[in-house]
Amino acid sequence: MIFILLIDETGQVDEALNEFSSLDQSFVAAVQATLNKMRFAPGIKNDTAVKSRVRIELNFGYSIYGQP
Repeated sequence: MIFILLIDETGQVDEALNEFSSLDQSFVAAVQATLNKMRFAPGIKNDTAVKSRVRIELNFGYSIYGQP
């Protein structure tokens, strides 16, 4: 599943946008709610905190070795 995170100047997620997922929508909504609660270091431009946009891919499952 792929999300676009819109992060404000304080590092708080303003919005987590689901770009792509083939998983059940209730699971996607739960992941989205969790991402909305996360905090990040804000983007920095000219020594000033700025809003940023981050694209992340999340994979849920097991490896070919049976270990997550």
